[in-house]
Amino acid sequence: MKKLTVILSIVAAASVSYGQGFVNFANGSATGVSTNAALDINGASTGKSGTGLTTGSTAAPQGYYYALLMQSYSGSGATVATTIQTLLTTGWTFTGAQATNALGAGRLGGGATAATSSADIVGNANQFIIAGWSSNLGSSWAAVSSQLQSGNWSVPLNQTGYFGISAVGTGTGQANTSPEALFSGSGITTATTLFVVPTPEPTTMALAGLGSAALLMFRRRNK
Repeated sequence: MKKLTVILSIVAAASVSYGQGFVNFANGSATGVSTNAALDINGASTGKSGTGLTTGSTAAPQGYYYALLMQSYSGSGATVATTIQTLLTTGWTFTGAQATNALGAGRLGGGATAATSSADIVGNANQFIIAGWSSNLGSSWAAVSSQLQSGNWSVPLNQTGYFGISAVGTGTGQANTSPEALFSGSGITTATTLFVVPTPEPTTMALAGLGSAALLMFRRRNK
């Protein structure tokens, strides 16, 4: 009986130590999300103005999506310095957890028990960062990260696309019964801003169209 008790204790400890980590993927008023129409993601002026908190639960193009990215952390020292331009080259891994705009301006909600990653276990130290974007750029991190990598943004005509990242926070995934509070403590404790994604000027697009048409005519004449 004593041996059985010891075995059960070991199994229980293992299930806690090696279970998948979870976080509370929902922010508060102090960590709200805003858009900045005056600057693009490269810091260049757009020639426009206007900043403010994102709208609440609304449909595209006013809606927003958020992806939770992470990487391991030793628990001491500085976190990885990350900018929009270096987001894809500084070791961040998509956890598989996404959120959308929740009720209330500037708010996002991905659930109180968002799974961080199948590779992450309870008690492991992690760094977290959130990438956010307007829903007119796509509904998945795969779609938006490919646009970020290529620099070619698929913004619908006469619409404005936004993209941005949060500050880096640290924490540990916990059991799904008591998930880590992502937006408190040593986590993400500052507001996030989404900036305008650059798109070709209408004149540039028109010139490109004329160039393509001229090339097509030249080929036809030489057949």
